[in-house]
Amino acid sequence: MDKVAKRCNAYGLKQVTDYHYGRLGDNNYLTETPQTIDLWLKLTKRYKNADYNNLFFEI
Repeated sequence: MDKVAKRCNAYGLKQVTDYHYGRLGDNNYLTETPQTIDLWLKLTKRYKNADYNNLFFEI
């Protein structure tokens, strides 16, 4: 993601990071939900200083 973010900035593009994870379902949501939350927390901490006009997260 760092490389993509740098290229988007270099070319004046907006980056949308979207979450498409196929394993989350009714049978495993208790184990998968904490992993999903952990991932998004890591991403938001890493990119908290990014330009909010150019980097978007879709959960």
